[in-house]
Amino acid sequence: MPTYKNTNANDIAISGYRIPGRNGTVAIQHYLLTADLPAGVTKISDAPYWNQTVISAVYTGNNGESETVDIPQTINSAPVTAIKGQIYCRTGSVSITFNSASNTPAIILKSGFMFSLSTMERNINDIRISYTSDNTELQIDFKRNR
Repeated sequence: MPTYKNTNANDIAISGYRIPGRNGTVAIQHYLLTADLPAGVTKISDAPYWNQTVISAVYTGNNGESETVDIPQTINSAPVTAIKGQIYCRTGSVSITFNSASNTPAIILKSGFMFSLSTMERNINDIRISYTSDNTELQIDFKRNR
């Protein structure tokens, strides 16, 4: 998430971003190619750094066990306002709910099945996992959605 500076008198639009004129700066989520920068626009910093990964981990358990996976409120001081990603059951089977074990019906995943999720707002704070078979392995990968 580099920071760019525009020394021109007017604002400049490039790759969908507006960089204000008169020494204005803007931090954006993508690197712009130096060759594509108009005269007067320069990259002044690689910061602030942007990490899109919210959760990327493997969880294991046996029949009757359960655990809660918290979704972080912030990453590198930047709020996590929306998420997208997958929950993939590598082996065994699980029952998944969000925010509460009472939030039914649960999502049932068996070996080889995946559940994809995309939110536009912060409406999920945690993932509740209930293992329904022994030697279950679950992969959870979520990234920021904006």
